[in-house]
Amino acid sequence: MKFVPLLVSISLTVLLIVVFNTRFGLAPAFGQFLSPQHGFWQNAEAVDKDFNQDLRLPGLKDPAEIYLDDRLVPHVFAANEIDAFYIQGYLHARFRLWQMEFQTYAAGGRISELVGPRATSYDREKRRLGMVYSAEKTVAEMEKDPETKAQLDAYTAGVNEYINHLTESELPLEYKLLGYQPELWTNLKTALLMKYMSLDLSGAEDDFEFTNEDNTATELFAGFLVLLFEFPAPSLSENLVGALVKSYPGSEKMIDAVTKQLFSLGYHDQFATRIFMRD
Repeated sequence: MKFVPLLVSISLTVLLIVVFNTRFGLAPAFGQFLSPQHGFWQNAEAVDKDFNQDLRLPGLKDPAEIYLDDRLVPHVFAANEIDAFYIQGYLHARFRLWQMEFQTYAAGGRISELVGPRATSYDREKRRLGMVYSAEKTVAEMEKDPETKAQLDAYTAGVNEYINHLTESELPLEYKLLGYQPELWTNLKTALLMKYMSLDLSGAEDDFEFTNEDNTATELFAGFLVLLFEFPAPSLSENLVGALVKSYPGSEKMIDAVTKQLFSLGYHDQFATRIFMRD
């Protein structure tokens, strides 16, 4: 009987190890996810994090500098074009690795590999569109030109330079949530990303609906101006805010309030960009 508590303790320990290292549905393996050394805690960054670093990247031919402005927009200063593409790939991976790779999974009809059967319909649609076939043809044509191939290879090498030195604790949060590792980048993945962006930007057929809502939002905003300021209703082609500010100096606060009211009625930024653009 004296061994019973020991056996129970060992059994519970083994059970906890198995449970905390097993994924259940889309939930991450919480043992790894909550690990202080490798889990999501390591993804926290200070608001004023200093990104200044001296890096020695083997793929660079000459010294280069990267300046990150106050919005973390990188400005690359390289001695040659190939180094610029290499750095671009490295920076994309540094700040957008999961996003760019996930989009290649989406374009290639591979999302179900990550989230299971629930994405089968989505993957089937993308495969029927022939995204991979089109990307393969694109890469084949692009690589026929030596200069373009050198640029593609440099970009791919830059992405892989970051991936190859990525530790488990440095993995983007999404990889830890979904429980997988990034694949090495290829020129095909670059083409897949291009195909996905092309589909995303031009693969819809709701231009008429968007145009109608744009015009409706413009007319509604003009109506607000008439009611609040007794401002003559302008035509749809005029810059409403600019005209109002010129006629009524100091009216910016009221314009902001009207803008919020318009958005609260369901009109979104993409329809309001033209309306609210200031001189």
